Amino acid sequence: MFREKKAIFRFFLLSALFISGIISVAAQVDTASVTGQVTDPQGAIVAGVRVVITNQATNINAETTTNEEGYYTFTNLRPNLYTIEITQTGFNTDSRKSVELNVGQKARFDFQLTVGDTTTIVDITADNQSQLQREDASLGNVVDNRRVSTLPLPQRSWDDLLTQVAGTQGDPYTEQSGGTASGRTGSVNIHGIRSLYNNFILDGQDNNSISTNVQEFSTQVSRPSIDSLGEFKVITSQFSADTGRAAGGVVSVTTKSGTNDFHGLLYEYVRNRVFDANDFFSNRLGRKRPQRVQNQFGGNIGGPIWKNKAFFFADFEATRIRQGVLRIASVPLANERGGNFSGLLGNPISVGGNQIPIFNCNGTQSGQVVRQGQIFDPRSRTLCPNPNFNPAQPAGLTNLPFFPQPFAGNIITNIDPAAARFAALFPNPTQAGRSNNFARTPTLTDDANRLTTKLDYKINSKNDIFGRYAYGKRDRFVPGFFGGLADGTDTSAWGLTTVKTHALVMGWNYTITSDIVNQFRFGYNYANAFSAQEPFAEGNSSSYVPGLPDVGQGGIPAIVISGFSPRLGSADFLPKFQKSQQFQFTNTTTFIRGAHNIRVGTDVMAPLKLDYIDVPGTRGRFDFAAAYTSYLGVSGTGNALADFLAGTPINVLLTNAGIVEQRRYMYSFFGQDDWKVTPKLTLNLGLRYDFGSPSFEAKNKLANFDPQAALAATNQAQALASLRQATDGGLENRSLIKPDRNNFAPRVGFAYSVNDNFVVRGGYGLYYNLIDRIGSEDQIALNPPNIINFNTRTDAPGSAVAGVTLSGGIPANLLSPSNISIRNIQLRAANPNAATPYIQQGSIGVQYQFWNNWLAEANYVHTRGTKLYTLRDLNQPLPNQPTTRPFSQFGLIEYRDDNGISRYNALETTLDKRFSNGYTVRAVYTFSNSKDNSGEHLTSGGSSSFPDNARDLSNWYGPSDFDVRHRFVVNGIWELPFGKNRAFLNEGIGAAILGGWTLTGSLNVRSGRPFTVTQSGDPLRLGGLSTTLADLVGDPTVANPTVDGFFNTAAFQTLNSSTLRFGNQPRNSLRGPGFASLDMAVHRRFGLWNENTNLELRWEVFNALNRANFGLPNRTVNGGGFGTITTLQGDPRIMQFALRFNF
Repeated sequence: MFREKKAIFRFFLLSALFISGIISVAAQVDTASVTGQVTDPQGAIVAGVRVVITNQATNINAETTTNEEGYYTFTNLRPNLYTIEITQTGFNTDSRKSVELNVGQKARFDFQLTVGDTTTIVDITADNQSQLQREDASLGNVVDNRRVSTLPLPQRSWDDLLTQVAGTQGDPYTEQSGGTASGRTGSVNIHGIRSLYNNFILDGQDNNSISTNVQEFSTQVSRPSIDSLGEFKVITSQFSADTGRAAGGVVSVTTKSGTNDFHGLLYEYVRNRVFDANDFFSNRLGRKRPQRVQNQFGGNIGGPIWKNKAFFFADFEATRIRQGVLRIASVPLANERGGNFSGLLGNPISVGGNQIPIFNCNGTQSGQVVRQGQIFDPRSRTLCPNPNFNPAQPAGLTNLPFFPQPFAGNIITNIDPAAARFAALFPNPTQAGRSNNFARTPTLTDDANRLTTKLDYKINSKNDIFGRYAYGKRDRFVPGFFGGLADGTDTSAWGLTTVKTHALVMGWNYTITSDIVNQFRFGYNYANAFSAQEPFAEGNSSSYVPGLPDVGQGGIPAIVISGFSPRLGSADFLPKFQKSQQFQFTNTTTFIRGAHNIRVGTDVMAPLKLDYIDVPGTRGRFDFAAAYTSYLGVSGTGNALADFLAGTPINVLLTNAGIVEQRRYMYSFFGQDDWKVTPKLTLNLGLRYDFGSPSFEAKNKLANFDPQAALAATNQAQALASLRQATDGGLENRSLIKPDRNNFAPRVGFAYSVNDNFVVRGGYGLYYNLIDRIGSEDQIALNPPNIINFNTRTDAPGSAVAGVTLSGGIPANLLSPSNISIRNIQLRAANPNAATPYIQQGSIGVQYQFWNNWLAEANYVHTRGTKLYTLRDLNQPLPNQPTTRPFSQFGLIEYRDDNGISRYNALETTLDKRFSNGYTVRAVYTFSNSKDNSGEHLTSGGSSSFPDNARDLSNWYGPSDFDVRHRFVVNGIWELPFGKNRAFLNEGIGAAILGGWTLTGSLNVRSGRPFTVTQSGDPLRLGGLSTTLADLVGDPTVANPTVDGFFNTAAFQTLNSSTLRFGNQPRNSLRGPGFASLDMAVHRRFGLWNENTNLELRWEVFNALNRANFGLPNRTVNGGGFGTITTLQGDPRIMQFALRFNF
C-alpha cells in the first residue's frame, strides 16, 4: 500500500515540475492555433513583423513577431471569429477580419507586405479563407455551432451529430428503449474500432465514463445541454502525439464562454403524440398510438463581468419524458401453462431408419415408440434405473442409464408447486399463436436536469484562466415486458436508475515568451449511479424458492425458459450501484523554433476510483431447456416449458453481493514537432508514451486463476489453492497482472500543397487503449472468497435427477466460502501477462477546394487491432463430452485474454460547402469492411460476446457486429432567399409572410448489419459461456424478406445432445435490414425591440417520411418467433415544436 501511494505521489510531483515547460493529452484539442509566413513584395521572408490577433467577441488579443524564418504562430485560441493584423515599418498595415477558427483547427494565413505607410490599413474580410488542411494530416470534421444549434436533433445532444462524419457508425436513438440498441448513448464505432475505445474530451479534459458496463447510459460522464456548446470536432484519425489514452476516435467538445455583450436564451421544446405517427407494430396489432409527452425547457445567459477582461456563462436545461413503449413477447399458452402438451404430440421419430421403442419401468418394451413433441417424467430417472447400464460407456439409446416414462396423454400431472407459483405470473396471450403472442405498452419515464457554469478571466497579456463546472441528475425508468413482479427485464440498462454527475475543469494559459506558451489543466469527474428493477415488496425471492437470499429492492429470481422471450423476473445484475471519481492533471508547452512548432506534454490521471456492486444473480437465475423431459436428449422430444413445470432447471446461477473498491492510475508523455519543411510541405512527427496501471482493489480483494497450479490439482483443497490472492506490495502483487510498460506510440503525418487548391495528406499512428471496458473489466474482483458466483449445469449425462429443483430450493450455506464446491463456481480470470491493446492506423488522401467555398475530400483508411481483449471459457469441454474440461477440478472459467484482432479498410469521402450565400451542405459516403474475432461484449447485437469454440477463435473471425458496408449522410442549412437582408422580397407583405425562414435537414442511409443464428439451451453441454451456432444446411436467403420471415428458417438445423462438434455456421454470415431516415426542420426568427432580440419558432420532424426501420430478426433457432422481426431500430415520424427567446 505504501509503495503504491508513494508512486502516485511521484506522478503528481512530476506533473507539477513540468508545469514550467516540458511535457498533454488535451493539447490544443479544445483550442485552435494559427500560423503563417510573412514575405515582402518580392517573396523574401521578413523577420520581426509585429502580428496581433484579436478575439472579436471579447476584444482580448495576443501579440507576437515573426521569427527568422518569417513565421508567426498563435496557440491556445478559443474557437471564435478573429482579426489578424500585421505591422512593419515601411509597409501598409494588413488586417484580415472575420477569421473563423474551429476547435482543434491548425489554420494557416500567409501575408505578403505591400509598400506604404503603417497608418494605411488594408482590410480583407476572410470570407474565402481556405478550407484545406495544409498543416495537419489528421482526419475528421468540425461540427460548427451553426449545425449544432440549427440542425434537427432527436436527442438534442451532440450524440446526434457524431455519425455525420466519414468513417463513423453508430446506433440510432430510439424512444422504444430510451437509448440506442445497446441502451446507451455515445456508442459510436470509428474506423472499425470498438465504441468503448473512443476518447471524449470536454473543454480539454477527460470526459469518459470509467464505470463497468457504462451504467450511466452514456460513454461520457458529463453531458451539458446542446445550447451550452460552442462546437465540437470528431477526429477519426489523429496523427499527432497530442492525444492518447484511447485507441479510437477523439470527440472534443467546447462549452460556450461569455463575451463583451450580454446574450441569453429561454426556450421550450414540446412533443406530443397527437402530432406523431403510430409505429409499425402498434398499427399492425391494432393498438393506438402510445403515450408521448416530452418537455424540454431551459435557458442560458452570458456576458462580461469586466469588459475585455472577465466573462461568465451559465446554462440550465430540464427534460421531462413520458413515453409509451411497445413490448412484444412470447408467453406460454394457458393450457400448456397448466401442463397440457397434448397438442404437441406428433409422429414417431426414427433414428437410422428405426423407430425408438419405449420401455416399461422394469425394462420390458411397452409397445409404444418415441414421438415428436413427447415429454417424459423426470422422476423416472430415479424410479426406473436400468440395471444393465454400463457407466464405462457413453449413455445413449443403446446404453440407457434409466427407462424414461412418458406422461400419459402428454399431460403433466405433478407440476412443481414453486413452478406453479411462477407460472401464475405469466400474463395471458393477447394475440393468437405460439410466438410473439403478447403485447403491452407501458410507460417509460425520463427526467433530467443539467447545469453548466463557466468563468473566463484575462489576468494580463501573458496569463488567462478559466473554470467550468457541470452538474447533471437523471432519473430514468425503462419498463420490462410484463411489469410488476413478473417484470420481464432482459437487460440491466432497463429498470429504475438514478445518475448524478459533477464535472470540474480549470485551465491556465501562460505566455512565457512570444515563442514559448504553456497550458495547464486540472479536471475532476464524479458519477454516482444506482439501478434497480421495478419497485417490489421486500423479500420475495425466498418465498418462491427456499434458500434464496432476500436482497434489497425485493423481486423474484429470473426464470429463463428456452423458446420464450423474455425471461420471467428481473435482469441478473439488478440491483447495482457504481460510484466513480477521477482526477486529471495535464500540461503542455509549445515552443516555436523557426519552421518548427514543438509541443511537449504530460497527462496524469490519478487516482481513478470506482466503488461498485455489479454482480449477476443476487436473487438467483434458473435456466430451463428441453433436457429432463426429453428422451435422453433425442431431438424433437422434451419441452423447455415442461422442464420448468417439473421444476428441473438445466442451469442455476446465484451470487453473493459484495462491494468492490477498484483503483488505478494512468500517465502519458509526448513530444510533437509540426515542421514546415517548405511552404508547401508540413511534416507532423510525434512520439508518445502511455501507461495504464492494471486495476487493483483497495482492500486487496482480488484473486486470479493460476493455470499451472490448477493442472496439478487433484482435489478440492489444491484447486482452491490455485487461486492466487492479492497481497500488499508492488503493483503486480496487488493487481495480479504484470504491468505493460512497453507502450511507445510513434505518429507521423504529412500535408503537401500541390497548389493553392489541392492538398495530398497521409499518415500513420499507433494508439494504446489504457482502459479496456468490455463488461468484464472487473474480472478478478468477482472470485472467492470475496464473491462466490454459483453457476453450474445440473444435468450431467446419465444423471438421475437435477442437482437443484425449484421446490427443493437452494442448499443451506451454498455461498459460504467454507462450503463451496469449486466445480460449481464460475471463476473469473485474466491473462497475467496480457499486453495493452493497441491499434495501428494509416491513411492516404486528397483535398480539393473549388468555387472558393466547396471542399471535396477522399481518403483510404486502414486500421489493424492487435492484442484486443477477448472473453472465453478457459475450461470449455469438447461438445457433449463434459469430462474433457482441461482443468478437471473446476467448472466455468471466464477468461480475459489478449488474443483479439481486428481489420478495417475503407474509402471515405466528404463533400463540404461552407456557409455562404445563405446555405451550407455536407455530404459523406463511407464504403468499408470491418472484421474481428471478438464481439463488443457490451454492445454485441449480431453475434455474442463468447465464441463457440474457445480453443480456436479462427471460426469467430468474421464481419464485426457493427460492420456496415455502405453509409451515406447528408445535412444542410438553407436560409430561404426572402425577407430583410436577403435576395428577394426585402419588405412589404411578401417579406412579412415569407421572409426570415430557414430550412434544415439531415438524411442518414446505411446498409444492414450482420448477425448470426444461434441456439439456446446449451445442447452441446459446454456450460453457458459459449455461443451455440445452429447448423447451416441450406440457402438462408429469401427473395422478398418480410417481418414475418426475414430469412429462410428451414436453412438452419438444431444441434442435440448427440452432436460431438460445433455448429458449421460462420459468424455474422447474414445481414439485417438497412436504415434510412430523413429529419427536417423549419424555423423563423421574429425581430423584437432591437436586432439582437428575437422570438424564434421551430418545427422539427424526425423520420419525416415515416419509414419503418426494422431491427434485427429473432435469430434463436429454437426460440419464439424465429426468423421474424418484432423490433424497430428507429422511431416512427415524430414532431417537435419549439419557442425560443433570444436576447
